[in-house]
Amino acid sequence: MNRWGSGRWLAALLMAALASPALADDYAAGEDAWRRGEHGAALAQWLPLAEDGHARAQFAVGLAYERGQGVKQSAATAARWYRRAAAQGLADAEYNLALLYLDGRGVERDLAETVSLFSAAAERGHLPAQVNLAYSYEQGSGVEQDRAVAAAWYARAAMAGNREAWSRFTELREAGIRPAVLPALPAEVGEPGGMASEQGVEQGSEQGPVPIGRAGAETDASASSSPPADNGSAPEPVAAASAVVVAEGSLQGLPRLRLAAYREAANAERGWRTLLARHEDVLGGLRHELMPVELGERGSFLRLEAGPFASLAEARAACAAIRAGGDDCLAIAPGGPPPTGPGKGR
Repeated sequence: MNRWGSGRWLAALLMAALASPALADDYAAGEDAWRRGEHGAALAQWLPLAEDGHARAQFAVGLAYERGQGVKQSAATAARWYRRAAAQGLADAEYNLALLYLDGRGVERDLAETVSLFSAAAERGHLPAQVNLAYSYEQGSGVEQDRAVAAAWYARAAMAGNREAWSRFTELREAGIRPAVLPALPAEVGEPGGMASEQGVEQGSEQGPVPIGRAGAETDASASSSPPADNGSAPEPVAAASAVVVAEGSLQGLPRLRLAAYREAANAERGWRTLLARHEDVLGGLRHELMPVELGERGSFLRLEAGPFASLAEARAACAAIRAGGDDCLAIAPGGPPPTGPGKGR
């Protein structure tokens, strides 16, 4: 067996071992102790797993050292454990390690490395990382300033429910900044070793970015702050870029259809699939995207739009066919301010 084949075989064995029920039970026992405030007992469960390469246990041990819970506080030791978990692709570890580099806690301050780690976590669907990465591009800190890229990352996080991202995306849009086109995220964001993180999907939806250049804070509210349950449940799929980026060259400014409005991106994606199944003859082959919009007292929504069409007349004909099939539709003219359109909150 050649070296490459042997390495792949060993990696497969490791992945299987990390996902084994026995290891999951050991991790869960540590989590239960942590929740009871028995941090030393939690570490007793996690340390052997972490030393054996269990990514989430490595993250948890790093968190304990960063906070000084169950052990003497040491940002440098936390950084070492986060780095080991980050090397396995754990987004929470990448994010927390980025914050250490941001402040120079336990490591030499390095804004370029901060951005690199934010980027890695953001591409795995980690919402606070997406917002912080956007802020880095907006301010030009650790990376060349690019407000179009910033707007695109804000849009992506906004469509996953982050209100701060929605607010900043709106400000950039009103300033005339059109988001860049980002590569699509994976259809599902999983965790190393078959362990799924709830943190990257749920945490931080109400929190803003860590200000680039902030120093001296012991801990930040937007950091991944507790070991999530290692229960093997998969997080909600992250929408692909074609459905979340409102960009130059996309549907905006072209004849298109407005089909519905949703509060959640996942519901909008399900709505699109339903409408596509019902109206394949009209919608088949069209692109779709979500456009954030604020509808006053009704709150924030994501408009589902599809297109483009060669002319407004063609868009109106398509809408007529969709309405004849029992669904709402509004043809949107290019250039002018978009009307309110259908606003069914799902």
